[in-house]
Amino acid sequence: NQSAIDAHLVAIDQALATGPAPRAASAGSKTPKVGSISTGSTAKLHVAAYLNHMSQDADVANYIVNSPLMKRMMAVLKSSQTSDLKFRLCLVLGSLARHTTLMSQDLNISEVLLILTEVAREN
Repeated sequence: NQSAIDAHLVAIDQALATGPAPRAASAGSKTPKVGSISTGSTAKLHVAAYLNHMSQDADVANYIVNSPLMKRMMAVLKSSQTSDLKFRLCLVLGSLARHTTLMSQDLNISEVLLILTEVAREN
């Protein structure tokens, strides 16, 4: 179902941008339960690992590359201060490059390569 896929990608995009929201407290619990993924950089690392795994499939890779999620990954890669997150996002981009068979003309490949070059220079 296309709308379900779109909704899932929006949730991934939001988690990559801000980290996942805490889960609601269960009945009888005095402290709110937080999901198994903490907020911040750790959450983004988990999202990047998930994307890396999912991008092994060509259809999923095509969908991600041609979605707004690609721009979000580039923005997070540019702005991240964490080398672990940068490394993980570079792995995702490499996996996407390996498995993608269709790219939109809207995708600016030179920008992707420029950002990857900048990250490589920093390290």
